Amino acid sequence: MRKVKCPEVVLEIAQKAAELISEKCILIMSGSIPYEEISVLGLNLEASTLNDVFQYRTDINNLTIFWTGVLQNVEYLMQISDVELNASLHDSFNLALMEAMACAIPVVTSDIVGISKHIVKANAGVCFPTRKLKFDDLNQILQSDKPKMPLFDLDFAVSAVESLAKDRTAAKLRGWEAAKYVAEEFGAEKVTSEFYKLLN
Repeated sequence: MRKVKCPEVVLEIAQKAAELISEKCILIMSGSIPYEEISVLGLNLEASTLNDVFQYRTDINNLTIFWTGVLQNVEYLMQISDVELNASLHDSFNLALMEAMACAIPVVTSDIVGISKHIVKANAGVCFPTRKLKFDDLNQILQSDKPKMPLFDLDFAVSAVESLAKDRTAAKLRGWEAAKYVAEEFGAEKVTSEFYKLLN
């Protein structure tokens, strides 16, 4: 699994999913390392010796978490990932999810992301439900110190990750559907054509 946003929610989903999956699970947390949130969650970071991509690691029962920090090139991560997990509370298009889909990786994400309709249409993964909030309500929650977990249907998300991890054939099919959809809908030729239509 590769993580993009909301580490506390992603960790909750990954931990619960790992308990249900019989094999050892690995969660790769990419992006800037949220040291403050890590300390609040009570996690200890150990220096990783796996390779140059991973800075730190944390072990929690059946789950090993690798922290990468900010990466310029995510090609290596795409090659070793089975599922892309995103738990955004607010989001626009989300390029990271599109990159995963283009690389034939099924995605599990909140339904708040701008490409959720594309994910559903492509059968590229699962969009788990979030509470729909007005902008002012969302602002209050984001600025609050209280946990953000109730905004998500965590059981739905956990079940999605578990099913993709256990049924590798179904996960590969979703990945192939995702890659095919991205190539057809967002390929350079089509995007260029649409751009020129807008200009005219």
